[in-house]
Amino acid sequence: MEVAETMGKIKIFKQVCEQAQTQNKSVVIPTYLLPKGENMKGITKRKDGRYMIRLAIDGQKVYYYASTFARAKKILELLKQEQKKYKREKKPVKRPTKKKGLTFNKFADKWLETYKKPFVNNRTFSDIKSFINRIGKELGDYTLKELDAFIIQEYFNKLPKGRTKEKMFTYFNSMLQKACDLDIITKNPFNAVVKDKKVKCKSNAYTFSEQVKILQAIKNTDIEHEIYVYLMCGCRPNELPKNKDFDFENNIINIYGTKNDNAKHRQVEMSKVFAEYMKEYFKIHYMQNAKYISTKFIEICNKLKINKPLIYKLRHTFATNHFTLGTPTKQVQEWLGHSSISMTLDQYTDIDKTATKEKIRELYNHFYYEKI
Repeated sequence: MEVAETMGKIKIFKQVCEQAQTQNKSVVIPTYLLPKGENMKGITKRKDGRYMIRLAIDGQKVYYYASTFARAKKILELLKQEQKKYKREKKPVKRPTKKKGLTFNKFADKWLETYKKPFVNNRTFSDIKSFINRIGKELGDYTLKELDAFIIQEYFNKLPKGRTKEKMFTYFNSMLQKACDLDIITKNPFNAVVKDKKVKCKSNAYTFSEQVKILQAIKNTDIEHEIYVYLMCGCRPNELPKNKDFDFENNIINIYGTKNDNAKHRQVEMSKVFAEYMKEYFKIHYMQNAKYISTKFIEICNKLKINKPLIYKLRHTFATNHFTLGTPTKQVQEWLGHSSISMTLDQYTDIDKTATKEKIRELYNHFYYEKI
């Protein structure tokens, strides 16, 4: 029965279409030919016989009902006019312009202030900042997303091998790893960058003849006592002890490591002769600033034409002189604050055949501490 009814509707529908075509008129579909429950371009015939008109305006669905299909069609046309009118009147939404992105220099400033300055001392912070600024002069305008492994590798390939390059590599890598942790970049490009083989910190000690020239040149200068302190305790340039760090009752110099918060406090014995020498100095003087001492020391060494003058080499000279004096290596290791005795022997101790115990004692007027 249902099949016969459907076939009859199809036959009538074809006749209506053919009649409209011969008369050159638009097709008017009888309401009883509309399929029940189907959507006819926004008009749906319901089971109760009514027609539901549905249209979206401004993202909201609007519903109307009509008793006849013709009425529903008129309502739909009116709604479409309103829809077009709304689209014309609606102002176009301004899309936010894409930002260029965080550049190397901008992120470096934030990284230094947020993740470095609060956790390191001023000297270390200044060093890190100088290394990062040096990189920023060439790569500073790149955004973090633009900095790929090829750009970074090309930059480091141009630099000469050495400790400076190693430190720049380490700090640059640390900075980009933090950007990765903060989801500013998806991955750290340094994972694909090839690093140079580590350059050993082999800063040769001053020879005996160079020590003679240096001690003569610093005599009666404002850095004389400070240079002797470096030579007598083997401290790093930024570990120079202050007046209060000298314990004259026990003849001990207290040295506080500045590399990190866990650096061990160490004590270096000083001879009675050197203790008296410093005690007289402290009656009216205070220790000079480490940066000033370094600058002036290099100026003096340059005048003496000493090759590669560095304050740090006084630390190596301290180790070498004690080796010549016969001080136990384990004792020197503790004074220097080294984690292994091999570092003290292999990297900090040189053999100077021109120096002897007697020459060292005479040159330094028995300033060096010796166990009796």
